[in-house]
Amino acid sequence: MAEEYIPPKSLGFVEDGYIPPKSLGFVKEEQEESDQSVIGSIARGAGAGVVDIAQGIAELGASGLTAAGVLEGQEQEKTTKFFEDAKTAMGLTPERTAGKIVETIVNYGAPGIGVFSWVSKADKARRALKAGTKIPDPRSWFGKSAAAFGKSDAGKVLTSKRAGRAALTTMGTGVADVFVSPSTNTTLADSWDAMPEGLQTEAEDNLTGKDLAAVRLRNKFRLGFEGAAFNLAGEIILPVAGATIKGIGSSELSGVPLLARGISAGFDGLGRLAGKSDFLKKNFTANGMAPEEVAVAVRTAQGISEGEEAAASKLISEYDGALKKAIRFQNLPGRGKAATQKAYNDTMDFMTGQTNDKKELVMPDATFLKLYGPKVKVAVDNMRNKITDLTKEFETSVRAAPNLTKKQADDLILEFDTNQGVYLRRLYEMNLNPDKFSGIDPKTLPQFKAAVQQIADIKQNKNPTMDTQTAYQQAEQHVLSMFNKDSIEGGIDSAITAKNKLRFVEKGANEVAGRTSLFKLASGMLESRSEYLSQAPMLREMMGEIRNPKEAFLRTVDDMSNTIASQRLFDDISNNSKSLIQGNEGRAMSYAEGVAKINAGGRPFVVDGNGLTDPMIKDLVENGYVKAGEIPTKKIDPFGGKFGSLTGNYVASEIFNSLTTPGRSSSWVQEALSVSLQLKGASQMTKTVLNPLSQVRNFLSNVFVVGANGLLGRNMGIFESGGVLMANAVDSPEQFRLLKAMRDEGAIGQNIQLNEMKALFQEQTELGVSSALVKGGAALRKTKGVGTAIKFMEKTYQLGDDYWKVVGALGEKARYGAAMRKAGLDIDNLDDAMQQALKNSGLAQRTSSIAGTDFGNMLATDLIKQTMPTYSMVPEAIKALRRIPVMGNFISFPAEIIRTTGNILNRSVKELSFKADDAFIEQLMRSKNISKEMATQQANAFARQVRGIGAERLSGYVAMAAVAPMGIRDASHTMLGVTEEEENLLQKAAPPWSLGNTLMYITKPDEDLNAEAVDLSYMLPYEFMYAPARAALQIYQEKGELNANEANQIASGAFAAFKKFAEPFASESLGAERLLDVTIRDGKTQTGAEIYESGELLGDRLQKSLVHVAGAFMPGAIEQFTTVKGGEFKQGRSTRALTDTPSKSGDDYSIAEEAGTMLTGLRPMKVNIGRTLGYNGGAYAADRSSSTQIFTKVADDNDATVEDITDAYFQANEAKRSHQARLKIKIDAALAAGMTKGQVRQAFKDTGVTSKELNNIFRNRYDPIKISRALLREVSREVNVKKESRILSRVPTQEVNAIRRSLINTEIIAGEKPVEPDYVPPQSLGPVNPSDYVPPQSLGPVNTVTTPPEPTESFIAPVTNAISGAVDTVGEGFGNLYDRARTFAPGLLGDPKNQSIVDRANQ
Repeated sequence: MAEEYIPPKSLGFVEDGYIPPKSLGFVKEEQEESDQSVIGSIARGAGAGVVDIAQGIAELGASGLTAAGVLEGQEQEKTTKFFEDAKTAMGLTPERTAGKIVETIVNYGAPGIGVFSWVSKADKARRALKAGTKIPDPRSWFGKSAAAFGKSDAGKVLTSKRAGRAALTTMGTGVADVFVSPSTNTTLADSWDAMPEGLQTEAEDNLTGKDLAAVRLRNKFRLGFEGAAFNLAGEIILPVAGATIKGIGSSELSGVPLLARGISAGFDGLGRLAGKSDFLKKNFTANGMAPEEVAVAVRTAQGISEGEEAAASKLISEYDGALKKAIRFQNLPGRGKAATQKAYNDTMDFMTGQTNDKKELVMPDATFLKLYGPKVKVAVDNMRNKITDLTKEFETSVRAAPNLTKKQADDLILEFDTNQGVYLRRLYEMNLNPDKFSGIDPKTLPQFKAAVQQIADIKQNKNPTMDTQTAYQQAEQHVLSMFNKDSIEGGIDSAITAKNKLRFVEKGANEVAGRTSLFKLASGMLESRSEYLSQAPMLREMMGEIRNPKEAFLRTVDDMSNTIASQRLFDDISNNSKSLIQGNEGRAMSYAEGVAKINAGGRPFVVDGNGLTDPMIKDLVENGYVKAGEIPTKKIDPFGGKFGSLTGNYVASEIFNSLTTPGRSSSWVQEALSVSLQLKGASQMTKTVLNPLSQVRNFLSNVFVVGANGLLGRNMGIFESGGVLMANAVDSPEQFRLLKAMRDEGAIGQNIQLNEMKALFQEQTELGVSSALVKGGAALRKTKGVGTAIKFMEKTYQLGDDYWKVVGALGEKARYGAAMRKAGLDIDNLDDAMQQALKNSGLAQRTSSIAGTDFGNMLATDLIKQTMPTYSMVPEAIKALRRIPVMGNFISFPAEIIRTTGNILNRSVKELSFKADDAFIEQLMRSKNISKEMATQQANAFARQVRGIGAERLSGYVAMAAVAPMGIRDASHTMLGVTEEEENLLQKAAPPWSLGNTLMYITKPDEDLNAEAVDLSYMLPYEFMYAPARAALQIYQEKGELNANEANQIASGAFAAFKKFAEPFASESLGAERLLDVTIRDGKTQTGAEIYESGELLGDRLQKSLVHVAGAFMPGAIEQFTTVKGGEFKQGRSTRALTDTPSKSGDDYSIAEEAGTMLTGLRPMKVNIGRTLGYNGGAYAADRSSSTQIFTKVADDNDATVEDITDAYFQANEAKRSHQARLKIKIDAALAAGMTKGQVRQAFKDTGVTSKELNNIFRNRYDPIKISRALLREVSREVNVKKESRILSRVPTQEVNAIRRSLINTEIIAGEKPVEPDYVPPQSLGPVNPSDYVPPQSLGPVNTVTTPPEPTESFIAPVTNAISGAVDTVGEGFGNLYDRARTFAPGLLGDPKNQSIVDRANQ
């Protein structure tokens, strides 16, 4: 096939016999194909590219030293030989095209990335210097040199303009290529005459010493010049292409903005229409029934607390790691747990500023530093700084607390200021595990007397006149009262104590219509600490004080952040419905005001609950208002109650529901559901987070998400993103503000799969197995080996999502910032009125946040949440589906792809249609104090930029979702020379679950049509939106090949699309699938693979079943080495590669291939058409027998009439013809792709398909079912031996054979006009003509050859197949009417032109 390939005209400059150079990674077509797999060759190429870099640098040094006369002899040749031998010894010798391309990419790409990074760092240093902001001091010489250049005069000039940065990267790329090019590489000019002759490399034949050095150095400079030229071309072409796209979209003359406005109006109209349906709003929108501003605030409140907890966990991890090293390497006193606990005690004393009796610090800074070293000291200081930062924010909560006097607030703030960095919540076993202290007499505890004595001493010190006996009695009473209180002063608040102590939801504030508050106010933090607890260590020991700085720190951060977020949220909602009545300032809207607003068609968020009568309450309840808890009466709550300023007031139910979560019962049904959901989460985690391949796919696939927003380009923040994620407030405040914004607003830490699994793990009741599983999981995560590995892989999986979201946010802020600069605006310094103008124009979602996020970062973050998958945006209906144990795997992700696709398209259309209106221009005039003419010019310039952003976004989505997948596939197939017939064969040979997926050959099919292919759909996040359409087209085409009428084609295609679309939501979950395999499917998987034989002993079947189910929970990382197949543990792919063991079907594995899979995220599929046809033959043989039984079962029935039997015979033949037609399509595809009939015959050998059947299939001739002798004997026996009563005394062979004769040699797949059988049933039964009767093959001798297992269906499949059958039936009926109408309509309407209308409608 390769000899017949003719290059297209556009590549006409390639000469015959041309061998592409190594530098482009091409390989010469060889007669014998390489034994390396493509993926394995890619892995070898990656390794070879790294060695090439070292080789190029070493050869440059050797040649330079030789040219200078320092080296003599054959040192250059030895250097080259050393590296070439090293590559051979390590197996880094790619033989396939893909591997050589990767070698070239790594060889030149890695240094190129370094050049881009250097220029980016220099530009960053310049911008920081100009803005007067501080950036972290670089540690490496690489970073220091870039920063120094960026601050220099030349650097300021070159990095400030795009042209300057392009010049820097061009020169840098050229220099880098000079360094890293090995002597074995050649230039493009060596092969392409279109390139300058001066760039052709010189041959090294028989040269040595200085002559060889001179040639090598000249060749290196040629390669460097060529690389710089290509980089320069890219720097020119890419901006021009981008400007063209933006220009088309931004120009009013193009007509695009006008068209976009019409489309945008249509989107808005559909949105308003959908918004009128409460059902759609509640279940299929991110906000549910809650108003948008409330829903956004709720997500922000959750983001604040979750973000602070994540930041605290990171600091704890740093402390833990540093402390372990200090204990291990500094020979600290004690060993193991004892040493760790001593370190914890010292850290607690250091962090809390603990003093002794002399008011001296127990653990001063210098002592702590000396004991544990600078790294531990820095880690602890960072923890203290975190508490200090939160304390400052917490002061606003103290000031806003409604039930604190100004003096009380001032005193508390003074206490916080005094204890900045040393304020930690104290934790006690008595609070966390109250059952442990239940029924214990405090007097029996060994610390009791010492604790009483310490308190007595404190009392006497305060009051010297108090006698010892009185002091002791009061101290004893105080200790006893501490053990009878619900909570401890300064300890855990009463809500947590009650939860652990009573094991049920507290009545009143926390329980309203069975719902529990999602947000907590730690009012206990505003209570003064007990002086006795501070000064009586024996009392703290008696109460079981937990001396663990990590838990104390995390609890303190959690309480503070939750309180800050919750209070801001409650106040934000409350402020939206403030009373306007004089004298009621600061209170919620009164009942009278609320009623008036409701009657006017409005809906106040909050109505004041004070002074309401029963009829008023009833009125509010009937209108959907819920009381937000009760105001505490026993004890004044500083914040007003559990719901802060909302407590005691009536809140709109849709808002209240967004603040609460449904309460759950503790029934056995709930317990079983919780356990099953936890197991579902566990199985999903093992196959994704704990699977290295999924980790790679998760990271790489996000490139397409960023690209779908038009953010792929030279200036995207691929280098800066990492800096943002590692930023802190001191060293990089600007980056930290963006990080905090994305964290607080819930944009990062929102990986769909990871958060869905966490939600499943959190499904538990208060007691029982589910609670034990949660505790067991928490304990497992704390272990050194497994726990550390799990947490590491979770962080890595999350990072793969967060990294690209930060890239996206940087890109969004950069391009909107550039657009605003066209209007003379600074995105980071917009006044409130200008922010409102942008919100009114539809470009900004909001102008403020309860997190205090600045406008620029908020705009970018909101865009990321709208256009990139985010777990907090998943609607209620999808969350409900997630809680069905047996259905769906990661259903939130496809739901988010649907949402974000709609948002990307909607946003791009809004941007394309943007036009600065008069209100925007007038506000720009006022904000900048400029003339209307100038404001109009700047506003129009801004509008053009926004329309350009819309063009980038729309073209980016089309490119990533539609063009790129097909482009990648077509490029690969073009390079390989894959024919259209071979492409068609790949689709037909693919497994059913790949229907509609993007499949790509990575090797060209050989003469037996064996090849390797990959399913790109695993890497394409937007494939979900297009796969159903492709599935519909494939089924439409298949039905057409089977000669179905058009309506049937359309209906079947539409149903195929529906099935593909519903697959993620309706498929069996991982664990449930395996359970069904060993129960309902009786030991077979959905694909027909056998787990156990039905005849095996019960014990063996049980063992294999348990192993098979356990396989659902085996981590993907372990499956590489040991996997579960057929109910047994088998060697995994990596183990087989290491031991050179082939698979069961004879496929080989290699280390290089497995490494390549981990590098690319692509798992190659072995395409073996002969083997596939054999499986198809086995399946057809089973279907043929089933078809025959349609007839034989009816013919054997005692109550069957002639009509029943002849109808059944006709149906049986139609079924057999249908199965045969499907087999013929697969055979024809193989023949069209180049398979010979002999190869086809060999493939069907011993599959149950006879040579005669194959000959008939080749000839498209149908051989009808024959009456078997066994059927005739059975009927005769029933009549003559069993004396059974039958309507017919014998099989109507004459009538059946008449039908058979009419079907013989009819077409299996009919032409344009199907051949209708010319059959008229006879009126009476005549004698059977022996010559007419031929015994059928189908019920002949049993074929002893084992055929491949027939796939068994999912429990959902019978339902969908039943619907599909109905679709076919209805489609055929309507199709006949449709075909008649098509020809009848033109004549009826009297105008032949109507035929063209009908034809267009048909298309």
